[in-house]
Amino acid sequence: MKSKLIILVVLVSVLATLFASTVTKYKVVAEKCIGCRICVLECPVGAISIVNGKAVIDPEKCTGCGICVKACSTGAIVAVVDSSVEEDTTAAKNASIDSAKYDSLRGKAAKKDTSVSVAKTSPNSAIAEKTDVKVKKDTLKTTDSLAAKTDSAKIEKPTEKKPTKKPVAKLIAVVDKDKCIGCKTCENTCKYDAIKVIDGKAVVDPEKCTGCGDCVKACPLGAIKLKKLSQ
Repeated sequence: MKSKLIILVVLVSVLATLFASTVTKYKVVAEKCIGCRICVLECPVGAISIVNGKAVIDPEKCTGCGICVKACSTGAIVAVVDSSVEEDTTAAKNASIDSAKYDSLRGKAAKKDTSVSVAKTSPNSAIAEKTDVKVKKDTLKTTDSLAAKTDSAKIEKPTEKKPTKKPVAKLIAVVDKDKCIGCKTCENTCKYDAIKVIDGKAVVDPEKCTGCGDCVKACPLGAIKLKKLSQ
């Protein structure tokens, strides 16, 4: 009984370490960061600041919420695994019971007619095999049934959707080139594909712009305004 408890404790310890939740935090890829300050404005705990034109994350303040990752338009913020957790996980994977001690414990357990192996010698293995066969047979029956229904069913051609008519715009987005830093937030927000960043500045296509104002709300620097169209 004591030998079984020792084995059980070791296995539980290893499994607990392997399945421990990882602490996810984030770092900034400087080459991708354009210093737009969107992440700074979005971070709920004030863990991000701009240093020399690049975003910097304070690991002590970062809670790993991931809001900054979603907000970043250039994909400059990536997740990293906490080093301490990574080391613990690696150690757990490499952990093993000394073979001599294991054989000794296994021998003692065998003398007491107690099974140590649970995979091949367990009577449940036969049940598992039968269950596996049953599942496979049921799966084949279901697959054949679905195939028969598919063959007999009439294939209908999908109806073609007419393109949504662009609403008549009474307003148009205008970009202040002096404020625009080309962060692409407006470009990613516009559902009409009416604004693009060209040569580092946002450019509005008047033919596509509907004056919805989504880009105005999205711009972190207030570089976009709505202007009435001249009659």
